[in-house]
Amino acid sequence: ALEAVEDGRVAGIGAGADYEPAIAGPRGRRAVKTPTGMTLTKAAFEGARSLMIVGRGVEARAAVERAISDGPLSRAPIGRILADIEVDADILWSAA
Repeated sequence: ALEAVEDGRVAGIGAGADYEPAIAGPRGRRAVKTPTGMTLTKAAFEGARSLMIVGRGVEARAAVERAISDGPLSRAPIGRILADIEVDADILWSAA
């Protein structure tokens, strides 16, 4: 299960410095060090048999729904990643 937060980050992948290592990191690596910590890579998403995204609050939900709707043109990396992989995601939300 991957946590979604209000700014649209999922699995530590944000639109800033974490994005490039997550998308273009070493082939086959499922996680990489970034300037702000660790993040999953696109390879981790591509290799997943199932994917669950969990979130809390209306802001996080709206951010992820917007990213998914925007697909490959999304400003949030998760929208671009989900548009490019074969695995369906289960998305679960809590109101608070």
